[in-house]
Amino acid sequence: MSTDAEIDDLAYLVTHVFSPLRLPVGEDHSVSNDLGLSKAILSSARAYEKHVGDEHGPEWNRILAMLSNLTATMQVHALRGEEVESQLKAMDVGDINVYLIRAQNAAVVFRKQQNQMLFEAFEVSPKAEAIMGARGKLVCSYPGPAIAMTIHTFENEPADIIRISKRIGDDVVWTNSRVPWRRSSLWLVIRVSLQTTLEQTPLGLHTYKAFMIFFMHELAEKAIEADMSSELLHFMSTKISRRLTKLGSSAPDWLSQKALQTCTRVRKTLEERWERVQNCQAASPSWTPFELDPSKGTQLSLLESRSYVCNALMNQGTELPHTTCNPQHPHRGTLEDFLSSNGQFFKDAYHAEPRLALRDVEQEVERGIDTWVAPILATDIAGVEVACVQLETLSENYSPRAQKAYENNPEELSIMFLTTIELWVALDKLVVKKIPMLEEYSPEVPLAHLERLLLRKSEQLDRLRLAYQYIRDRHARARDGWSVFSTEVDDRSFAVRYYNTSHRLQALKARVEEDARRARHEKLVELQRKNARHAELGREIAAMDHTFYPSGRHHRRCGKCQQEQQRNGMTIEVQEWPLPSLQVAAAMVVFEFRLSPFVQYVAIGHVPSVSGSLPYILLGNYPALQPYHEQHPRSRSTLASDTKSFIRTHYREASIPATKDLVCIKNGLKFYGWDPISSTKISEPFRNSDNSDLCTYQLPGGAYGNLQGYLKSTSHTSNEVIANQEDCHKELSIHEFIAFGHLRSGSSLQWSNILRELRARTLTFRNNEVHLLLAQVSGQVGHLSDVGEWSWHGDLAEPLFCDALLGEIKDLTLSVEANWLEGATMASVSFLISRLLASNQDTGVRARAHGLLREVRKKTFSWVQELSLKVREVEDEEIRGRLRDIAAICRSTFDVDLENMREQLSSQEDVEILVSCAIFIHDSTLAVLTGIPAESRLLHERDRRLFMASEGILADRIEECSEGINSAIRGVWDGYQPGSQWRRLEHPNSRWFTCQTAGTEGRRSQEVHFNLLDGALLAEGKPLVRFFIHIASLADTSEQRILDVLPGSIPGMEYTTRGLILDWQVHFAMKDGELQIKAEKDDHLFELIPHQKLEGDIPAPLVQGHTHWLSLSDWTIEIRPLDKLWERRRDNWEIYLAPGAYSMRK
Repeated sequence: MSTDAEIDDLAYLVTHVFSPLRLPVGEDHSVSNDLGLSKAILSSARAYEKHVGDEHGPEWNRILAMLSNLTATMQVHALRGEEVESQLKAMDVGDINVYLIRAQNAAVVFRKQQNQMLFEAFEVSPKAEAIMGARGKLVCSYPGPAIAMTIHTFENEPADIIRISKRIGDDVVWTNSRVPWRRSSLWLVIRVSLQTTLEQTPLGLHTYKAFMIFFMHELAEKAIEADMSSELLHFMSTKISRRLTKLGSSAPDWLSQKALQTCTRVRKTLEERWERVQNCQAASPSWTPFELDPSKGTQLSLLESRSYVCNALMNQGTELPHTTCNPQHPHRGTLEDFLSSNGQFFKDAYHAEPRLALRDVEQEVERGIDTWVAPILATDIAGVEVACVQLETLSENYSPRAQKAYENNPEELSIMFLTTIELWVALDKLVVKKIPMLEEYSPEVPLAHLERLLLRKSEQLDRLRLAYQYIRDRHARARDGWSVFSTEVDDRSFAVRYYNTSHRLQALKARVEEDARRARHEKLVELQRKNARHAELGREIAAMDHTFYPSGRHHRRCGKCQQEQQRNGMTIEVQEWPLPSLQVAAAMVVFEFRLSPFVQYVAIGHVPSVSGSLPYILLGNYPALQPYHEQHPRSRSTLASDTKSFIRTHYREASIPATKDLVCIKNGLKFYGWDPISSTKISEPFRNSDNSDLCTYQLPGGAYGNLQGYLKSTSHTSNEVIANQEDCHKELSIHEFIAFGHLRSGSSLQWSNILRELRARTLTFRNNEVHLLLAQVSGQVGHLSDVGEWSWHGDLAEPLFCDALLGEIKDLTLSVEANWLEGATMASVSFLISRLLASNQDTGVRARAHGLLREVRKKTFSWVQELSLKVREVEDEEIRGRLRDIAAICRSTFDVDLENMREQLSSQEDVEILVSCAIFIHDSTLAVLTGIPAESRLLHERDRRLFMASEGILADRIEECSEGINSAIRGVWDGYQPGSQWRRLEHPNSRWFTCQTAGTEGRRSQEVHFNLLDGALLAEGKPLVRFFIHIASLADTSEQRILDVLPGSIPGMEYTTRGLILDWQVHFAMKDGELQIKAEKDDHLFELIPHQKLEGDIPAPLVQGHTHWLSLSDWTIEIRPLDKLWERRRDNWEIYLAPGAYSMRK
């Protein structure tokens, strides 16, 4: 081969040019290899040039230019636009350029002719299935589509070109590789471009074939010099001979001679190698049996692995630095903390832990808002004023943050509404105490807002009952049609009545009017002065003559004209009275710009923004009243006007002379109430308010997507459902469509319909959409009767009905208990029983309901245990997600009101289940739930609230006895050995319990922490880690595992598996960048030796396909087959490590 060719990898060139029988087992392509191939073919083409006649020199020069440009594009993986552009611009008539476009598996050939450019394209590498499916070689036609283009414009005309057919000797080969081996696409591009180009010249096809033989001859010569294998040299010689034979008499004599010389040289090389082998085997080795030492001959030197093995044996007890858990949580607030006047405590708490801060506010309001308000109502007015500010501040801080955090969750939004309503009730009580006349006006809050809430616990229902009754009583005591926000301003208006009782506001109005009268007097003096000046100018003008130039033309500086201009331009600014002329309207304005904080109502519910133009001016921006306006810092109401002030219009100036009526004018503004925060008129603020969507589950698209209206409302009739059968989705049976629609047909019939469907089983209870329907029915509170009963749920107070309901629920539970795919069914069962317990006080019913909840818990916990084993055996995210959801459903059996929760969480077995599922959920759930399905997110948002609700009861049970929590941790951590008693940390870290594990010989005691609020389990301050292990780094295998691990409990190891792997406890550590693995069973500790360490020390068949376990107790290395990685067997080979003598036996 020519000396100027630089070949980086000769083996790559030989493999892809000759395609020998033994091919690589994986991809070997690289940019450097392609560059080497293109340089090699270019170098051979230059060497071949001297064998081309002078008459064909131009044609061959174009071949050289094409290969040179191709080589230039091979220096990087992707084509460079500027380089391609430069090459195309430099083309002359007859030139060819070819480009390989790897990303599209395509090649493009440009041929410049006299008046046009030919554009040819073809697929480079055929599909793998075509290669594998062909019998023999695959026949392909080249090139593909060809288009003729003028030099200046693209015309997209199909071109008539020479096409060729080639038999493609490609293959698809792989063994344990990410990408299979394929023959070089560049080599195919080179051959196609050379052949199609030469066939269009007098050189013809024979020259192409001759050049290929020449190129192969040069590669073969280089292979001989590189001492390549005999099999490969023989294959290359055979292929060159075959190509020369096929060319026949068309082959030039010089080429035949070169090919013959190469093949002869290959044959001689092979003969010399064979002769050396024969000579080596001819002489038998000497036999001196008395000099043999069998004992010494069977010993191993272990030169490669000795230092590694000795280090492992001598450094077993190296301790790693210990880590500790020192939680530093912020202070958990009381109601007094959250009701700070500046709201800073809540803001800080929310910033630190948003969900917990919201839950703490809700819990504190639930527990103590009435108790907090009662003594304030008995105090003086000053105390009431401060309390109003505190309540309003908390509500303004809490409500928007809760609405954002609880988005798309109607259950949590309902709790937000309940909390906000309770704050409003407390505020309203205080305001009415301060301003008794407010009681005559509507409270504005529609009772329908309260009836849409989804609440299922007795504490919540009791709280809502009190708020509902208070608001209903307020509506009853209010005068018909009287509203604080009425657009009609008269003597009944609150602002007017309040003004009439306020000496402070009356004095303020008098001051405004006195200032206005003073300003009006000054304006009249100004008017008199300007009118007099206007008259004076008139007299002066009458006595003057116009001035002209001598030519008779009017002088441009005529004195009389200037005086006339001055007189005609005289104006005076008008003076607008600052208050409306109507006394009641003026009283409203004065009331607004000195508004008492007592009438800053807290907005409840969703008030949509009103579309349309904004008002022209707000009261605070009206210049005439700005000196008197004092906007309350938390006020969200003001006055606005759509009409302009006279001083902001073209009427703001009057021409002189003018009269008093033209200059001193009335107020031009017409005020109405305005909320600048939501940009809405505040007259009838709840007229368009609707929280029904916020408090209604949303069905996903699919078979149940058309049924959202039947879930949302109870107003439809059974006949309407039947009449709308055409809405039934094709994947939903017509019977289930009707059953779904009938369930909420009639508000007072809902529970009877549930009972009927539990018996009929027409609904597919395993579907989440059915669960949402049942949750909406059982959760929406509905109407409160005059005697304080929730009328929609009256059936739940009847023992006979509840017995029948529990009987059907039990039958449903028994029918699905064998299938953990029925998780949604069990979630519905738990939800229905929880709602029943909130309403029924019958002892027998409650006992039966508690028993059924325990049966559901027992069954679902067995599913949790089954799925946890599956997760250990097979790393499958779907199974892990199923485990997470079933664990949450199991825990939902505890999600009842506090009185019933104490009953459900009364034994150590209950503690075990609650804690076990908490740990499973924590270890399988992301901190942010947005990445999981909507149905899973709903389950886990319920469970987060359960964590907080059960904190106190669970803490009491753990302090009473550690058995339950110890059993739970043993269930998820096989190596856990209880030591000290569990101890709760002091506030504000009281969510944590801690203990010390029992230390044993070779295993140190560890500090363990458990978090009551999220289920986190820490060992030595570290959480569970999902550890990805690629065993190939230690053994001859591609096996990989994802394991759940905790901080290591034996000296020198960072992590240990939380569970057992085929009865083995496995430990891990990183030492000097290498993964170290130890395995423990029956008090025997082994260390896995990386298989590379033993290469050259023991026979290769015992290195490949085996693992090598060093026993740290009896100093042996056991060699186990990979398929029996965790099995100790007597028939395994073992290496005995006696001092100074290493032997192997079986």
